[in-house]
Amino acid sequence: KVDIGERLAVPKSAVMDTGMRSIVFVKAVDGSFETREVSVGDEAGGYYEIVKGLSPGEEVVVSGNFFVDSEAQLTSTAGSGAGQ
Repeated sequence: KVDIGERLAVPKSAVMDTGMRSIVFVKAVDGSFETREVSVGDEAGGYYEIVKGLSPGEEVVVSGNFFVDSEAQLTSTAGSGAGQ
């Protein structure tokens, strides 16, 4: 084992890899969730190091991200007038 010090990390389940980018859902001040692109570093013990895109103390969705993503897409589609 090698001591790598303290790093900002999130559970692997919090990160959605789209193939082009990695995203997490961050809790906003009003209680809603916003999509945030992140850069991940090392993986260890079920966690990804977050190199860029989050600050310590921000809350992220760690379970059910696909439901949050689906809801966001449905809301976006409904608001754009698609399907009319």
